[in-house]
Amino acid sequence: MSKFAIRRIGTLLSAVTIVVTAGLPGGNVAAAQLPSAGIDAGIGAGINFESYDFSSAEAVGMERLSLRTIPLTAGLRPARWLTLEVAGAHATGVLRRADGSDSEISGFTDTEVRATVPFGSGKTTFSLTGLVVLPTGVESQSPDEVAVAGVVAADLLPLRISSWGGGAGYALSAAAARSIGDFNVGLSAGYRVASEYDPLDEGSFTFRPGNELRLRAAIDRNVRGQSKASLYATLFTYDRDRLNGANLYDSGNRIQVVGSYAFPLGMAGSAIAYAGVMHRARGNVVDPLRVGAITTTADLPSQQLYLLGGGSRLPLGRHRLLPSVDIRVFRREDGIGQGYVLGLGTAAELRLSGFNSEVTASVDRGVVLVPSITFRFGELMLSDDRDSRLTGLQIGMAIRGGAR
Repeated sequence: MSKFAIRRIGTLLSAVTIVVTAGLPGGNVAAAQLPSAGIDAGIGAGINFESYDFSSAEAVGMERLSLRTIPLTAGLRPARWLTLEVAGAHATGVLRRADGSDSEISGFTDTEVRATVPFGSGKTTFSLTGLVVLPTGVESQSPDEVAVAGVVAADLLPLRISSWGGGAGYALSAAAARSIGDFNVGLSAGYRVASEYDPLDEGSFTFRPGNELRLRAAIDRNVRGQSKASLYATLFTYDRDRLNGANLYDSGNRIQVVGSYAFPLGMAGSAIAYAGVMHRARGNVVDPLRVGAITTTADLPSQQLYLLGGGSRLPLGRHRLLPSVDIRVFRREDGIGQGYVLGLGTAAELRLSGFNSEVTASVDRGVVLVPSITFRFGELMLSDDRDSRLTGLQIGMAIRGGAR
């Protein structure tokens, strides 16, 4: 079931309190990136474990949330004008309730297959990207599974995945970039189409998430030669969700703005600092949802997700150390499900083979082992008199490699 479907259906059915998901694309250390220029293929795999404990289980209705993720990625450049990428994962989520009972969901997520064709040269470049979502994930879910998936989809917790499955889909996007004096300017537009599917094991209805239009503008500028300041803004708009073919829900439009500053650190290190905000407008129920005895007409309030953080890449011989810090602050118009999470962590890029001894050697050329650990602290506030401190731990191990 998709992240948005879980949030909308799960909330409307009152199965679980869900925080609306927005967020920035996550930096998953276990996912291999497509190799840089001159590399024809790349693969990656890993395992991540995340766990969050809540000090006031009775107040928030849960004692612990844990997630184990095994991501798998592959990239191939059969020609300079074509890049192919495949990404998927297997994940197991477990929710321990206040009474000590457990709910679990386990299975593969949907698989994304992406093809990108770049063209143009000089100061102006263009690219076209096509995306196909293969429905390999867990679409139909039991009420217990919906409860776990709903919490995993929450904005406040920066988990490795956000959903297990949401049916087939496809997307097409176009991007253009141009150098103008000391500035680089980029524009992109994309449209994503979702398919209809049955989201609940015990349901007798079909759900179709609204199609998504994404518009983005970006600008960056080199500062003092080796530093770079960047700013981008993205607008997301959505068609209406449909239940059994009828209009159900108008999802609020989203606006995301992020700025960053990257700069050298020491003789051979580098660092980056960033800040951003995601605003989601109020969502409106078009027609009441009636399933059995449940009738829900409540709209979803507007929300804001604020992000602030930074990280660095420090050389250790032929290896790299990557310490980082980040904070997420989530606010809702009705005050329900608000909170903050602070993360302190580090990762290492241990280059095992295929590299020379120079500090500047690319980390994508050869085999790289990436262990990581992050400690998290924060607070979740479901209402004025229901809140809980939370502590989290993320541990990961990844391996990635590229070959000519």
